[in-house]
Amino acid sequence: IPESLPAFAKAPTHHDLKYLGLVNLAKSWTGLGFSQALNYAFCSEQKEKAFLGDLKGLRSLGLTISSEPVKLLNPLNEDLNMMRLSLTFGLWNNVLHNYRYGQAQGALFETGSCFTKLDSVYKESIRLGAFAWGQAQDLWGKQNQESPVFKLKGALEVWAQKNRWNSLCIRAAKPTEVAPVFLHKGQWGVVEAEGQAIGFIGILHPELLDENKIRASVGVLEIDRGQAAGDACE
Repeated sequence: IPESLPAFAKAPTHHDLKYLGLVNLAKSWTGLGFSQALNYAFCSEQKEKAFLGDLKGLRSLGLTISSEPVKLLNPLNEDLNMMRLSLTFGLWNNVLHNYRYGQAQGALFETGSCFTKLDSVYKESIRLGAFAWGQAQDLWGKQNQESPVFKLKGALEVWAQKNRWNSLCIRAAKPTEVAPVFLHKGQWGVVEAEGQAIGFIGILHPELLDENKIRASVGVLEIDRGQAAGDACE
């Protein structure tokens, strides 16, 4: 048996473009001070629907969400019985876990697939979600009073500029647009690309924070990354 490997006749294949996009995204957001979260693609139907509320508002913001979820035929338990509709609910649970274990300030992001069923057709969309909460302290114990939503806004703009997506912008919500139930009315906006809504950014509702005993402001962002980057998977 020869001790050396035989010579390769062909060059190695190139990496998949979607994989390279995920790697570049993770490098960009971790470089901006965010930690990457990895959650299961399935969740509790009852808990996620209770958190998201009326889905019409999310659909009007450019997120592909149907009233009929993609359910698992053989779920492990009731808390893992359907494919997720949004990244926000899973990331919110990550924020709760970190805050209750002493992380009074932090920032998380996740990119992954969400699933829906439209007219008996199953669809998969690639999303980007992020949370930021609390205020950083300097050496003298003074807190930065800037809202965490500006950290999300800055990271999104830097990421868009790096990828030359000049059409990506954030605008104030119109009076006729209905805010998702988990967002603070009057403190949220719409993320657009090429004039089309692709997601939202804003502050979580104070009632939601009080119910979970969170004593810090929490910002949230979610966009359809496929629409922004042109790599939606169907």
